[in-house]
Amino acid sequence: ALQEGPLKEIAKGLDAPPVLIDQDLCVFCGMCVNFCPLKAFEMRVVEKKAEPEAAEAAEAKA
Repeated sequence: ALQEGPLKEIAKGLDAPPVLIDQDLCVFCGMCVNFCPLKAFEMRVVEKKAEPEAAEAAEAKA
């Protein structure tokens, strides 16, 4: 899921990302976070809030 950015553009000093992330290929293993020497990556668990309709339906069933 990680690839080197466009090296020619980076070498020229252009504003190009040094690492490209293909989110379709990412399996959220966390290896990028563990091995990045610059600690440029961070992974967090974000809990989704229940949608009001789903919460109402759950209460109605109870």
